[in-house]
Amino acid sequence: MAMLHRKVPFEREPTAWDSRTEIRAFGQGLAMTEWLSPEELRSYQAPLVSKLLRHARKTTTFYKDRLAFNLGSRERIDKIWSEIPILTRAEAVQNRLKLISRHKLPRESGPVTEGRTSGSTGMPLAFKKNDASSIAATALTERMFRWWSVDGSKSFAQIAHDKNNEALPPDGRATHGWHSNHPSGIKHFLGVKADVDTHLKWLMACRPVYFGSYPPVLKELAVAVQNRGIELEFTLLLSFATVLDEETRQLCRAAFSAEIADTYGAQEVDHIAAQCRDCGEYHISAEAAIVEVLRADGSAARPGEIGRVVVTPLYNYAMPFVRYALGDLAEVGSSPSPCGRGLPTLRRILGRDRNMFRFRDGTTVWPIPGSFGLRSFIALKQVQVVQTDPDRIEIRYVPDAPERPIDLAALTERVRAVLRQRVEVAVRSVDQIDRSPSGKYEECVSLVPFDLAAA
Repeated sequence: MAMLHRKVPFEREPTAWDSRTEIRAFGQGLAMTEWLSPEELRSYQAPLVSKLLRHARKTTTFYKDRLAFNLGSRERIDKIWSEIPILTRAEAVQNRLKLISRHKLPRESGPVTEGRTSGSTGMPLAFKKNDASSIAATALTERMFRWWSVDGSKSFAQIAHDKNNEALPPDGRATHGWHSNHPSGIKHFLGVKADVDTHLKWLMACRPVYFGSYPPVLKELAVAVQNRGIELEFTLLLSFATVLDEETRQLCRAAFSAEIADTYGAQEVDHIAAQCRDCGEYHISAEAAIVEVLRADGSAARPGEIGRVVVTPLYNYAMPFVRYALGDLAEVGSSPSPCGRGLPTLRRILGRDRNMFRFRDGTTVWPIPGSFGLRSFIALKQVQVVQTDPDRIEIRYVPDAPERPIDLAALTERVRAVLRQRVEVAVRSVDQIDRSPSGKYEECVSLVPFDLAAA
């Protein structure tokens, strides 16, 4: 999956027998709950919501007054839910200590760990999380594996951020047991902060059955493989942490003969949704989180509408997040789901506010990198489309050999057609596209403040 800052799934490798047992037990339940009706799902969630809210009010100073209503009645919680104030990232950062539980957690919560978001929003958040939340997230990831017929006994390779810098090039590291049902399955891991040549050489040496990374990394590798005539195939690709577009899917099908299974989550709230093989949409992890997609006025968005994503993880008692706005926007999926599962769906995850282009006439556009067709105009390895002001788009690219002249007039017309705006277009060759602290980069970024576009 900055750019969306997203949790890297599959990073938690269960080592203790008890953890594996708990993950499998949770997963067995998920195989049944995914078929519940919407009303049955709400009944499933109700005691989890009530328990979390009571704990948050009792053990944190932040929620003591924020949740001052009857928390024992599902009907009362349902009625008052939309009146609970949204928790923004800025609020969470400012009130971090007040959000942390100061009392003993429920026994089943498990040990507490600490983490820190990458700060791609400009506001890094140090958070706490208990093991029950991680166990649920791992089980939900393995449910997605089941949907895509993933065999955990086979090899899996991953290129992602390595916070401890232990998986440095050229060899990375190898471990076993990346799936709770298969303790012998080998996992190869390499830190993302290396060039495409190093990534390719490593993958050619590993030759894994499955491979997972950020969508921009998958795209970069796919282009390199095609340009160099390299034969490198996988049974399935797994993507996470940033927005996945159709161009990347098509490039990967052509280069690796593989489909992509995409996951949506965030470090501080864990698993949010996973793509379904049967219907193609993203099933929300309703058994472990309340996920809302809200219009600007706070009402629930309907299928086909876009709204901001608000999440309440149900198993993190160490630092409860109640109605937490990630800063992401998504499109609500079909209801009911075409595949027959009762889980609500997202059709698309669009990115953060800063990935949306805003213009002087008040219109907004969610740019999809592949829609510009930039590779037909520019010989490039990497690219980033930046809105530098309401009337100007700058295309920053890392050139690929052999370079060729750029028809700026034709490129400008293409960008204007996609955005439906008479923007000025500039092209700038760069040595590299700057990455976030977690090693990712965004392909479309707006530098235009909300209040400037309409000025």
